[in-house]
Amino acid sequence: MNDNITYNHPNHDPKYVEYQPLYEKKLNQFLNFNGPYKNESLGKFMLYAKYQAVNKDDQAIINGSYYQVPYNKEDPVDPNNRPDWKPLIEKCNEENHWKNIYANQPFGPSWTTTWFKINIHIPKELLAKSNKQKWVFQFDCQNEGLVIVPKQSKNKTVYMPVTAFSGNNERIEYILNIKDYDFDFTHLFYIECGNNGMFGVGPSTIDPPSDNKWFHLQKCDLVLPDWEARGLYYDFMQCKDLAIRLPQESFFKHYIRKTCLEIMEIYDSNSRDSIVKCRDYFAKKLLPKLEDYNNVSDGDIDAEDKFNTMYAFGNCHIDLSWLWPFAETKRKVVRSWASQIQFIEQYPEFQFVISQAQSVKWLKDAHPEFFNKLLQHPNQFLIAGGSWVENDTNLPSGEGLSRQLFFGQRWFYKNFNKRICKTMWLPDSFGYSGALPQIGKLSQCSYFVTQKLSWNSINKFPYSTFFWQGIDGSEVLTHCPPADTYTSDCSVENILKVVRNGKSKDIEGGSLYLFGKGDGGGGPTEEQINKLRRMRQVNAKIGSEVPSISMNNKFFENVIKLNKGKHNIPSYIGELYLEIHRGTYTTQSVIKKFMRKSEILLTELEQLASYASLILPD
Repeated sequence: MNDNITYNHPNHDPKYVEYQPLYEKKLNQFLNFNGPYKNESLGKFMLYAKYQAVNKDDQAIINGSYYQVPYNKEDPVDPNNRPDWKPLIEKCNEENHWKNIYANQPFGPSWTTTWFKINIHIPKELLAKSNKQKWVFQFDCQNEGLVIVPKQSKNKTVYMPVTAFSGNNERIEYILNIKDYDFDFTHLFYIECGNNGMFGVGPSTIDPPSDNKWFHLQKCDLVLPDWEARGLYYDFMQCKDLAIRLPQESFFKHYIRKTCLEIMEIYDSNSRDSIVKCRDYFAKKLLPKLEDYNNVSDGDIDAEDKFNTMYAFGNCHIDLSWLWPFAETKRKVVRSWASQIQFIEQYPEFQFVISQAQSVKWLKDAHPEFFNKLLQHPNQFLIAGGSWVENDTNLPSGEGLSRQLFFGQRWFYKNFNKRICKTMWLPDSFGYSGALPQIGKLSQCSYFVTQKLSWNSINKFPYSTFFWQGIDGSEVLTHCPPADTYTSDCSVENILKVVRNGKSKDIEGGSLYLFGKGDGGGGPTEEQINKLRRMRQVNAKIGSEVPSISMNNKFFENVIKLNKGKHNIPSYIGELYLEIHRGTYTTQSVIKKFMRKSEILLTELEQLASYASLILPD
């Protein structure tokens, strides 16, 4: 034995370090439906049944056909490329223009229109096996589509939009309204598809358009989802992401992660019954079952965190003219809002904000029956902005800015049962003139919302909530949503950013959260709304680490109330300068030239209109 050998003393205080990626990887596997463990994941139970229109054996249950509208290759905005619904459908039916579809069928080229005719027939024997669960039509042609259902109204057929598709597995579902499961269910509807994506027809988001882009039929299926499995999918998705995104020092990070791992132990890939057990365990540990609206908090300000409340609004920013022609914008409006009406009827707490009187006028002129349907939901289909369009504020004259709000407010007042907009809404304009507060106040707007200042290239704007004082001393209460976007996706990461990124944490009242697909239209998705529901309930369990989420529309009123007026709220004086997109307009001399020409012509037109009003007062 070597007497020179010495031994270290035992370590009575070992430092344990978790191997974080190992846990995160394991949690992610549960929702990985395409990986090596797909047969062990939840994806195995997401559907009870699927019938495909492109499968001949299924065509007694679902049958699909198409009609390609003839198009003018030289003029993509030719109105004949986008014919009115009623005459086209009736002509195609009378003359039998419909042709059979097949898998991965190409449709195009760019800016053309393809129509689909879908016949669904579900025998009562099949319905009896579905236990009165909701059936869903899934459609993905990689382009934008609108579901149109013929309905009888006053002895005539009215073609009513009911929902929309955006392709690439994003918005692909139409929930069927089956009222009686004791009889066969039949349903005929049409899909108007514009052969363009949400961002036009470029190779990527903001590239110039391609004149020869084609789109391919990926899905035209009738499915019966396992709604319990889908509920577990949303439960696990948000809780998993909380376990990953909450800070390491958070007790609830480890509590939620432990709960998720326990759920994975309860789940049995050989037993569909285990899904119910998983959801029951989630309800016990973290989440009540949220399909019952009574379990979703009602947004009462007295029950919320005054500093950490997030007021969530669905919205759908639509650039009226960007990477697509005006003719396509008009169809984007219908597609976007049809989806939201479906969600308003499905989710009682959901609120959707629209702006731009011009876009609503397009909708009313083309589809008055659908416009009347919007008016039936005044507490959920909200108007904001007050302007004719979401306008630039740098190039127009003061008179031009005034007209934006004057004509916009007047149109909303006349067409929305004497409602006016209290909030100016310019989320994507390139900077804001110091004249705007005065013009806004004179137009009965006391509030202003934008997120664009978060795009500054150098200087961070100092406030989230503040009074914006114009050049004459007029003030409007202003808010910049701390998520720094008007297209939030309701992910855990995005919602936690609201808590961490707010620059006015000392001001009571919380913040706004604007969610939904935007720029090219779209609006909120079913997944986003369900994510938000889960986050509301998690807040009830773990408190301020996740913001409390309100679905009422009293944000600005509550800021004033809780801060006793404006004494505790900072002011910012003058122009809100945007440090990006500089020179976008001013370097384009042709735009400046036509701006000035339009101002001169409008002045002359007003003189003639004034004269006409004297001799023709009616």
